[in-house]
Amino acid sequence: MAIKHVKVVCDTAFPDCACKEVGTSEWNDSHTIEAATSFCSPIFVTPALGVPASGVATNITGLPTAGILDNAVTLGKMAGITAGNLITGDACGDPAAVATGTACQVLTSNGACLAPTFQAAGGGGGFCVVFKSADQAICTDITLTDDCCLQFAVDACSTYSIYHNMAFKTQDTPDFKYSYSVPACTTGRRINGNWAGGPFEVTTTCWTTSMSPTVVGTAAFFIVHTGYITTSTTAGTFAFQWAQNTSSATCTTLVQGDWMMFRKLN
Repeated sequence: MAIKHVKVVCDTAFPDCACKEVGTSEWNDSHTIEAATSFCSPIFVTPALGVPASGVATNITGLPTAGILDNAVTLGKMAGITAGNLITGDACGDPAAVATGTACQVLTSNGACLAPTFQAAGGGGGFCVVFKSADQAICTDITLTDDCCLQFAVDACSTYSIYHNMAFKTQDTPDFKYSYSVPACTTGRRINGNWAGGPFEVTTTCWTTSMSPTVVGTAAFFIVHTGYITTSTTAGTFAFQWAQNTSSATCTTLVQGDWMMFRKLN
């Protein structure tokens, strides 16, 4: 003959858990005790575990790659980078940004284990062009300032051929003046062709010589420059500069479409 005692409990912490047998003891004729134990687990209902109905999951660790759906990361979810930068892999195999280059530089490999960089193209390449994408007007300003569009980077100990085509809209007052900024000790010459409704004037000067063509009345002034520069041991920027010749609230405008073409010769 055996006497069996069964203990049944319900855990109120899990209201959806059915009552379970958690302990059984038996006294039999051999005077031995046999015991068995089972445990109560919660029964999950919709939404399923891992698919919350709302809310944002934060600070998740250990999420496997398979846990991210293909094409699930949109551009809006990526960290912002500087305009023109490229994404590459660094020496550690981690994502990294390639800094934006300047006009006519080319993306160049730096060999194994190094990220590529933008560098000047080798000599003998084709012509490059920078241009004015919109009209720009200045008023009450007689300080020669580098134009934000009409400029390009130059290497040390290099020679460049340059052709610049530009047009201004102005009056005899304020008129306008212009020049070029170059790296220290740069040499070279330019031929100037100016036209403001009269004879086409041609002169030869250094690139850094400031000039102020004579404007009579209201005029659109057309200018062509061609020539070369040779840099010394200092690299830098070749840039067109311009301003009003006489400070005036009547604006001087450098028009859209002005362009500068250049080529490295060595």
